[in-house]
Amino acid sequence: MNNPAELINTPGWYYAIAYMLAVSAVIFNCPRRRDWKVILAVLMVSFGIVSFVMAKTGGASGFVFVLCMLGYVGMMIYDVYFCCDFTPLTAVYFGIRAFIIGELIASLEWIIYFSMIRFGHQVPSAALNVTVLLIVDAVLAAIVYFMEKRYAEANETFNAKRKEVLSAAGIALGAFTASNLMYAVASAAYLREFQIYVFLIRLLVDFGGASLLYAYHVAVCDLNTSLRNAQLKGLLLAQYQNYEVLQKSLDAVNRRYHDLKYQITILRTQAYSQETQNVLNGMEKSIRAYEAQNKTGNNVLDTILTAKTLYCQDHDIQLSCIADGKALSFMSDMDLSTLFGNALDNAIESVEKIEDKEKRLINLAVSRDRGFVRIRLENCCEEMPEFQNGLPKTTKKDKAYHGFGVQSIRDIAERYEGSVTMNAENGWFELRILLPDQER
Repeated sequence: MNNPAELINTPGWYYAIAYMLAVSAVIFNCPRRRDWKVILAVLMVSFGIVSFVMAKTGGASGFVFVLCMLGYVGMMIYDVYFCCDFTPLTAVYFGIRAFIIGELIASLEWIIYFSMIRFGHQVPSAALNVTVLLIVDAVLAAIVYFMEKRYAEANETFNAKRKEVLSAAGIALGAFTASNLMYAVASAAYLREFQIYVFLIRLLVDFGGASLLYAYHVAVCDLNTSLRNAQLKGLLLAQYQNYEVLQKSLDAVNRRYHDLKYQITILRTQAYSQETQNVLNGMEKSIRAYEAQNKTGNNVLDTILTAKTLYCQDHDIQLSCIADGKALSFMSDMDLSTLFGNALDNAIESVEKIEDKEKRLINLAVSRDRGFVRIRLENCCEEMPEFQNGLPKTTKKDKAYHGFGVQSIRDIAERYEGSVTMNAENGWFELRILLPDQER
């Protein structure tokens, strides 16, 4: 190993370790679909395959080299897709990023080993080499992991499009090509003094490629977050505007019902047959039943409940409510309309999928309890949802721009220093919200 010509090619197991570290940092900062034990098993199998293939094809060039590289990239993409809850395109995007990060880690590992020979004037012992490699890998893995962790939340809803994958692939291809051109230079240079600079340049090229990909990912995540926040704000505003329209409509209907009640009273004085009296009694009973509905003590909640109740009646859904609306007086009108509007919309959407109309049941309860306001909404549910971070995962294909309803519910609860829990079992979905009673 003292011959400089023998130090041109980085050993395959360096790359195997680097690739495993890189893809691990990506996978454990993305929404996972597998248990961590399964993920570790998959990564170890991939590590073994890459190590074996690189040992058999070490120093290969031309078509064989390109084919092997494509195989390694494909394996990393498969690992991401198998372990993470991603679309195929998104898995390709993250697999490409992991590959370039792995290239950077391997470059740094190798230049440290080369420097120990260059400046130590001898090949380091196996024990020293392994010790240094473990320390370097631990530090690099921690740095990469925590850099990726900054955008772990954004990754939960990240959904790469074709242009984003092509952009990432273009950056990665440029960085990888420029990096490996250094080998062509190194192979023609048999002076140690020159090789160290070749490896430094290669390291800088890999660093630049990984940095560009990271910066691109940050920019895309920030843009997606901005768009998501804008859509969430639009949803909140739309919910509130919908409440205002409902309020005006119900006020007009209430006025008409009061007028009708007065007219019934007049007609009763002029009705001489028992049949006419019975008809008027039935009309008055219907009016009283309407007036008795959704009088919770909170005008906003009454409006939302009345609108949803009318919808439920038209769609064979049974909505029952026992609510102390006064307990919610500390909440703003917009927050109230958004919270209950989204919660009830989600429940209605769920029960509408049930063919058996007898099972289309929704129960709402709002009450004060020992210094807290408890909100409980439950509905029959035949399709049990999957949960992620305590929230049900959206069933829509485009995850980036759906799931606003449950997220807005959590945001509003946290705004009032409250908490939200959701669970589904035994054919029922349950939403529980606990808020400090700020009126005490």
